[in-house]
Amino acid sequence: MQRILAAIGQFVRSSLVVIALVGLLSLSSVIMSQASYAGNTNVSNFRADQLNPSTAEKQSVEQREQAYNNATRAAKDPEGLEDEYERNLESYQERQPNSGIVQGAKQLLEKVTNNDDD
Repeated sequence: MQRILAAIGQFVRSSLVVIALVGLLSLSSVIMSQASYAGNTNVSNFRADQLNPSTAEKQSVEQREQAYNNATRAAKDPEGLEDEYERNLESYQERQPNSGIVQGAKQLLEKVTNNDDD
């Protein structure tokens, strides 16, 4: 009987220790998160930023609306869609001049096809 009571007592004590450690861990995480907010000055301005969007954000919205309008106009006209695709492809190739393996494969294919035509 004493063994059973000793085992139950040990179980209760170890459970209380585990609960206390979990409590301390959660308390420390709350304290750390509050400390990180205290050092961040942008948090206090978060609501003000939502109420007064900056001019850069307004321009970004205007640019997205303009791009949407251009895309809908191009989608209505099949030839316009092809032209838009060509312009996008050209601008992509200007930004990505070295496309690596694909470009090399295209050049090899052109060399092979040109040699066959001779």
